[in-house]
Amino acid sequence: MKAFFQRFMILMAAIMVTTALVSCGETNGGEGDKKLVGVWSNWYRVTGDYTDRYYAFNKDGSFFYQRHTNGSWAWMIEGKYTVSNNKIYFKDFVCGFGLEPTISEAVYEYEMGSDEKGVYLKIATFKFDEPYVDISGAVKFRKD
Repeated sequence: MKAFFQRFMILMAAIMVTTALVSCGETNGGEGDKKLVGVWSNWYRVTGDYTDRYYAFNKDGSFFYQRHTNGSWAWMIEGKYTVSNNKIYFKDFVCGFGLEPTISEAVYEYEMGSDEKGVYLKIATFKFDEPYVDISGAVKFRKD
């Protein structure tokens, strides 16, 4: 009986450790980052030119980023993402318009909040050549 009790306690400890590791791990779309899922846009004008930028985060862990200037597509990229500790991990890039990234993965710091204009996602615009982008150069994207 003592051996059974010891095995039972080891099994219960293993289940608790596994549960703790899974609940603290990264999320891939879905429940852990419901607020992030959706289309986020940013618009600005410089010397007569205007630029629209969009991030789209899907529940299945896929993302899409596109940018166009003065109504013409400038470029786009899509791939997969996961989220952990206020960072978005991008990978598996596929680019449009003949562009190729010089990196295979990227990590972006981000922040979500609200202000007088509503809910925002503060994140940097997508860069093809930076594997880690901190929040210092981030701009606010608004949910469409």
